[in-house]
Amino acid sequence: MKPMNAVWAFPNKINALTILVVLVVYTLGLVLMAKVITPELDYVVELNYEPGVYHSEINPYAFIRGTAIDTDATDDETTLRPQYRVFAYVNAMAPAAPTNVRYAYSALDADGMMKFFYESTRVGSNLPVFHQVVASAEFVGGDDFQKYFIKVKYDVIEGTETVTKELTLSEEVLHLSKRELDDAKFTANSAIADVLNVELSFSDPGSSSAQYDANVTIDFNVTTPYHVNMQSWLVTIDNDIVPFFGLYNYCTPDDFEPWYASAVYKYVKPEFIYVKLEYQDEQ
Repeated sequence: MKPMNAVWAFPNKINALTILVVLVVYTLGLVLMAKVITPELDYVVELNYEPGVYHSEINPYAFIRGTAIDTDATDDETTLRPQYRVFAYVNAMAPAAPTNVRYAYSALDADGMMKFFYESTRVGSNLPVFHQVVASAEFVGGDDFQKYFIKVKYDVIEGTETVTKELTLSEEVLHLSKRELDDAKFTANSAIADVLNVELSFSDPGSSSAQYDANVTIDFNVTTPYHVNMQSWLVTIDNDIVPFFGLYNYCTPDDFEPWYASAVYKYVKPEFIYVKLEYQDEQ
């Protein structure tokens, strides 16, 4: 595995940037019935999915946008919490693309609770699945995720038969601690030589805007089988660390380019962007 750890300082223009007995029994009965009829979306039991690896037929991956939100109700101070949006992407990895693709995305949060975001209907999709929102504006336990889970079912033609297959995978989330902020492993180098380059764009629409516009792209110099996980963080002038862009189980032999920019509110006062990337050559 080839790791990449990078940190970007923000441009100067940006720096200038959670009967009584009968009645009680009856009430408990109603509560239990309601829980059966309308089950909660948060569970403690963790899915037992193997870690993601390169797959020659299909590549489901997750793109995550973390947005730092001020949750303080007053104007006296800023209390930042990350709000997450999770996007599903599914690409074909062979000329004979799978059909009737059904997919489910979920995650384990930092408090150990499972969150089941989305499961597509029995009527599947053709590929590619592109930038499908599976979780929107989520505040999560512990303000972070521990692991992402993906399941896909799809049909492929083998000989003269249509075969239904299932792929399940999990990805451990990368983390950044405050004691790592001064670690020499983080440099301004955003590339793995002859393999890939990570580019983070950051722009200020002007004084009339309450936010910056940011995006991330990963340009690949190789097309051989690989597996990539990437996580970035905003680090504020007060050394608060907020998860930013994340990409997990990316194996598609093309550059990664999200559809549109993400917002970073100016009250966040970002100073640096840190990035960790894990690249696995799976030839």
